[in-house]
Amino acid sequence: MSATGAVIALALAAWPRLSAAQAAERGGAGAPEGEDLVAEHLVAEDLVGRRLQPRDGELWLGVSLELDSSQQRAGSVAVAPDLRWGLDDDTTVALTHSSASIARIGKIGGLCLTACEHRPGYAVAALLQRRLVAAARLELSALAGGLVRDVGPWKPAALAGASARWHRGRFGIEGTAYLQLGLANAEQGNRHRVVVAARVWVQPTCRWALGLHSGAEGELEVFTEAYHVPVVALLATQLSPRVTLTGEIGLPRLLGPQNTARDRHATLAVELRR
Repeated sequence: MSATGAVIALALAAWPRLSAAQAAERGGAGAPEGEDLVAEHLVAEDLVGRRLQPRDGELWLGVSLELDSSQQRAGSVAVAPDLRWGLDDDTTVALTHSSASIARIGKIGGLCLTACEHRPGYAVAALLQRRLVAAARLELSALAGGLVRDVGPWKPAALAGASARWHRGRFGIEGTAYLQLGLANAEQGNRHRVVVAARVWVQPTCRWALGLHSGAEGELEVFTEAYHVPVVALLATQLSPRVTLTGEIGLPRLLGPQNTARDRHATLAVELRR
């Protein structure tokens, strides 16, 4: 064998080991070795296979611009920053403002900037998430926290539920379900609510994903008579391995006993994971 052939053969033999070593370096201390880590790293950068929660010490920062309008009134605009921090690989604390962070659609979260007559002036949530199941394709977490839906009048609430993520190949599903318990000013609309939401994703290319958000939510006491079903289209793109841009547009109350096609919702959100 020539010297050139020998060098090429050695390089080909060493290349998988170099890839695993690079992945181990990215994964940090305590990361699995070899092919398992390479697979995990690839899944972490895949849009449909993104983790449900940050790893130990990771910080996820997001900002959303939310727009809501109807045929009867001018649209409102709200800005909503989110922060999530991994206490360990299974426990996350979060301070969030966006509607998406609590699996809601339309006139829910953030700091309202314009046309605030029909939207809460300020809404914020403090959340604790604990991962119960961690498999290659499935994550399941318990969710608890507090929510302030508005400050005029004061509308505090507690919430408890669960969230999950499953993916296979180019397809993924994210789901959230929780009970929201109003703690004060029920006569002002701060009543107990049930929220069930799901996002179905398909990823046709390595940096783009298309999705659909739907579910059901309504007041607990009259849920079967007053729930509504949102139908919202989603588009996500990975600007870099750590930055994702997501847009959503749709109808918050398209189906259900209290349905209307007059309300419209759009959001543009950017998230940095570091």
